[in-house]
Amino acid sequence: MLDVVLWALGSQPAFANGQIAQRIFTDVEVEDLAMGTIEMSDGALVQICTAMIAKPEQAIRVEVYGQEGTAVYQDKPFPSVRFHGLRVQKQRPPHGGVHALQRSLEGFRAWVLDQQPYLTSASQALPVLAVVEALYQSAQTGCKECVQPYTLEGIQ
Repeated sequence: MLDVVLWALGSQPAFANGQIAQRIFTDVEVEDLAMGTIEMSDGALVQICTAMIAKPEQAIRVEVYGQEGTAVYQDKPFPSVRFHGLRVQKQRPPHGGVHALQRSLEGFRAWVLDQQPYLTSASQALPVLAVVEALYQSAQTGCKECVQPYTLEGIQ
């Protein structure tokens, strides 16, 4: 969901402050709890939290607060977006399917087999990778870290 949030905000990530922990699954190499704050170049703040230890499993939830209204996305019981204080024109997804994963796979298939443009280009994915790296780096140093932008040079 981080890529969707960064795309929706329309500005570049500038700084990240992260924390990670292993609370239950201590015999594996990945954290089971992670959280962070991302400061965008325009001053907007993004808070992110993920937990593999939550019981019961919690819904994915994205909340966006602005001067003109609020948008809330939630994936359970069914994916939905609700807008409060503003009106938004609905748009249809470019590929059919019941679930977002099914639509994504269809988009990937059309890209590979039919040479249709893929909706998320590599240049759009790079800021997400840079943020994740900065969050991990911050978790190690204990300090707010600058998000170093990635470039397409050297990526094949």
